Amino acid sequence: MGTKGRNLLLLMFTISAPLAIAGKGFILPASFFINLISGIGVIYYYYYSYKARKTSRGLGLKYVVLLPLNYNLAEFLIKLTGRRFKDKGLNAFEVHIKSPKLSLTEFLQAMDVDLNLAKSLYPQALFLWETPAPIPSSIRALVKKSEKEGNGFLEKGKWPVPHIPFIETELNHRNVRRGAILLRNDQTRGRCSRIYPLIKVKG
Repeated sequence: MGTKGRNLLLLMFTISAPLAIAGKGFILPASFFINLISGIGVIYYYYYSYKARKTSRGLGLKYVVLLPLNYNLAEFLIKLTGRRFKDKGLNAFEVHIKSPKLSLTEFLQAMDVDLNLAKSLYPQALFLWETPAPIPSSIRALVKKSEKEGNGFLEKGKWPVPHIPFIETELNHRNVRRGAILLRNDQTRGRCSRIYPLIKVKG
């Protein structure tokens, strides 16, 4: 699902609610059904995100949360930017950063550890993100290398899908960057892969 799926459900819920109340004829049952399904989906999102946070902490990630994402939806988001990755991965995740109260240097060091651990845990995974937070140099270098191979990018701007102003307040920042990277086995070797086993999340 991811936050983009949640946003689409919220949009459907908001549009269908007045139609479900004031609609007539075929519009009334159709809008009521859409309102019901989208409402259930939004409620489910909070359980899904809680489960993802719990799983991420169990994997040893301190500040990063990995939200399992439908692979087709992940590819669709990338296509909306006018790109198409050369290869296909095994699974997909939205990367979320819970900003700790640290200095910039400490923050970058913490993100470097978490993000490198994430790539070691999930070789051949597709990662997407949208954040105003600074990206560690090791990850930027990896994205740059993947971009040359047709499997990554990092650029200014948000994903071209509806955003919810009062929920995603951190995305109102003008320095928001979006990006994605598809990892390969040869890119996941490092200190973290020798410490943590490969664990798959059921999403």
